[in-house]
Amino acid sequence: MGILGIDLSLNHAGFVELNSSGRVEWFAFVSDTRAAADREHGVYLPRSKVDDRQQAGIERLAWWSRYLRQALDHVAPLVVGIEDYAFLAQSNAAYQLGELGGVARLAALGAGARLRLHEPQTVKMFGTGSGAATGQLVAHAVRAEIGDLFAACNQPAKPGKAQNTLPEEDLAAAYVVARLVWTEIELRAGRMALSSLDEQRLRVFNRCTKAHPINLLARDWLELPRTSLNP
Repeated sequence: MGILGIDLSLNHAGFVELNSSGRVEWFAFVSDTRAAADREHGVYLPRSKVDDRQQAGIERLAWWSRYLRQALDHVAPLVVGIEDYAFLAQSNAAYQLGELGGVARLAALGAGARLRLHEPQTVKMFGTGSGAATGQLVAHAVRAEIGDLFAACNQPAKPGKAQNTLPEEDLAAAYVVARLVWTEIELRAGRMALSSLDEQRLRVFNRCTKAHPINLLARDWLELPRTSLNP
């Protein structure tokens, strides 16, 4: 049973695979910064050399489509978890991220995996207990849980500059998403009881919102429709 957690942004991302025991089996991070991507587990997202911003956006989307297929072929996951969009995001980049998110969702479902989307607040709450936690706090919580596995991907600090911790933050978020999916699978299979979860993680499974008026365990996995939607 492979579970793939994905934290996806336009120019960087984290991918973490968990096995049936909930342990990290494989991971990779994507960066459009060559120095960061040259580190172990890094994948370089080349920057377009064309001046036309629309063409550059298409080239980036095509690159992501290819890489997502490669990652899904490598992992062959049973379930994919993706960090969903942030609420109230308003910018042209939000539209571009939506296009990428659509490609990722269809790629996961097209690979035969079931899909679960978790908004950033839920991911942060499950990882740290606070829905308002920063990426660094999520990374610190994951580091306390599994050690420096992802921290080793950070780019060393240059003199007078702060260390680039984005790879670790992307991987930590992807890990939390994957761990959330793994926990849901264990609960549904009866191998874990809700009473065994600590308070912060129990809140995630009991939580209802305007967007999701029923709790997580009462919702079906997302899947491709079995029949055509055309009349």
